[in-house]
Amino acid sequence: MLENDPDSGITFKGWYADAANRNFKTLQVVSELDDDDDHEQHGQHDDDDQPFDAAVETFDFRALVTKFDQARAANTKLSRWSLMNGLLDAHLASSDSMALGGDLTFHYGQEGELKGMALLAAQSVLKHPNFAVQAQAIHP
Repeated sequence: MLENDPDSGITFKGWYADAANRNFKTLQVVSELDDDDDHEQHGQHDDDDQPFDAAVETFDFRALVTKFDQARAANTKLSRWSLMNGLLDAHLASSDSMALGGDLTFHYGQEGELKGMALLAAQSVLKHPNFAVQAQAIHP
């Protein structure tokens, strides 16, 4: 279990059971877009900004797993680990205008479901050649 805070976390059942379960490398976190964010007009955030100051934060998931594995090696009884222990080192990008999965990701991250998203908009995201490969524009 990777914990962000006492009320939220991610459990990866079977992660270590089979190498086929370890087939992704990026963790993307979508949070509420802050209307007062002075970076919003630029979309991308400066490299020296801290994580979680944008609507979309992207992390190297494998780097986080490596940090967890190192902590587990140091304490074999460890079953929970705080994500904050590795987020700064694994931080890849911050944006208010781009996300892997574009509007689909952003809408789901904001609403917790895709209900209410226009079918044509969803199809456009899915048909895009960069879908799930590179960040796509979001339209909050």
